[in-house]
Amino acid sequence: MSKQISDNCLTLVKRWEGCDLTAYRDPVGVWTIGYGTTDADRSITGVTIKKGLKISQETAESWLRKSLETKYLPLVLKYDDRYHWNQNQLDALVSFAYNIGSIDQLTANGTRSIAQISAHITAYNKAGGRVLNGLTNRRREEKALFDRKVSTVSTKKYTVTFQTESKYKVVRYGGNSVYNSACGPASLCNALRAAGIADVGLLTMCKLAVSCGARVDGGTDMQTLLKAASEKYGFSFTGTYKNAYLRKHLKAGGTAILHAGSAYQLFANGGHFVAAVGASGDVITVLDSYWYDGKYTSTTLRRDNVKVIAKGVIQTSLIQCGKATIDRNPSYYLIMPKPKTATTTAKVNARSGAGVTKRKLGTIDKGATLTVLEETRNWIKTGVWIAKKHCELEDGRAVTLANLNARAANSIKSDKVGTIRKGVTLSVLEMTENWVKVSFWVARKYTK
Repeated sequence: MSKQISDNCLTLVKRWEGCDLTAYRDPVGVWTIGYGTTDADRSITGVTIKKGLKISQETAESWLRKSLETKYLPLVLKYDDRYHWNQNQLDALVSFAYNIGSIDQLTANGTRSIAQISAHITAYNKAGGRVLNGLTNRRREEKALFDRKVSTVSTKKYTVTFQTESKYKVVRYGGNSVYNSACGPASLCNALRAAGIADVGLLTMCKLAVSCGARVDGGTDMQTLLKAASEKYGFSFTGTYKNAYLRKHLKAGGTAILHAGSAYQLFANGGHFVAAVGASGDVITVLDSYWYDGKYTSTTLRRDNVKVIAKGVIQTSLIQCGKATIDRNPSYYLIMPKPKTATTTAKVNARSGAGVTKRKLGTIDKGATLTVLEETRNWIKTGVWIAKKHCELEDGRAVTLANLNARAANSIKSDKVGTIRKGVTLSVLEMTENWVKVSFWVARKYTK
């Protein structure tokens, strides 16, 4: 697929060009409208820009996008074989070209390095020989975008459950159809599948919602549906309104249901559920079960803040997720598989790695229940909590200063599950103010 501008380019250009929906004469007398559109763009507009012409905001933005894509993007791409522009570099240079006219001089016809191009962007801040604050600030923004590292968002392919299949128009979900009302069950199907918890059919999830009382007037009571589904499919969930918790959860491999409201219509025109399935930096990958062509180009809000990756798969920012769910509490339902556990059938050695030749770190009592973090054919990696005050911490590791009780949780009242030796080094998984969670391996044959 050929390279295209992203919404970052459009947003930057719109911010600096400004928009006038009534034709006006620019400082040199040329009739202009929208985001700087003139008669030179008649192949794009199909009309004459003249006195009295008025256009809509939608038309202005459509003309700008077409101009950027058809006239200025090629001026940047002609150097792509030389520089292999990343998305941020491409967006910044198309904005630059829209304002200056080309990037030939900036690149010295392709002879400058990437670093040299970056260094020269801010030099183009003059008009008539005078430095203009507006141009200075625009060049700074373009340089910042040019230099910004591109987020490496996962290209994982998702199988999306869609409620908007024609067959669902005649299938009832409570007082309405699956097609119109089943975003709750459909989003949960998408979240559970993406997390590898369960692959559940949409009608099966709808039946569960009805049977447990989650189908209510106006849609789905997600709290009730999650409770019933968690018992049936083996997962846990928690509600939150905090963006930081959502990002951390997604980066750790979890999924979430986003409960969008009607105040900020990013995902729909009213209340709507979608599934968040990944995060890279502040870029959130979302699966939307209510899909139709043009949904995310139908409004300025969506065009500026949503990137369509594939049918039903979009990306937006963490901030946008927060705005879209601001009138719902909880905003997010965080979903995670219930951890797999193993119970020891004998007193076993805790070792530094998977194998009898690995260093012995301590012993785990018979009957201890351990969380499984990783597995091989013959060994299980697990973790326990030990007192921080009796450890020396260094570079993500803890060196024990005494023989320590290994506990199931970070509390003196928690069950003792074994003993960790003095003078051993363990990998740190997690820390609180007073406790350290460390990892080790035990033989699978002594567990059940």
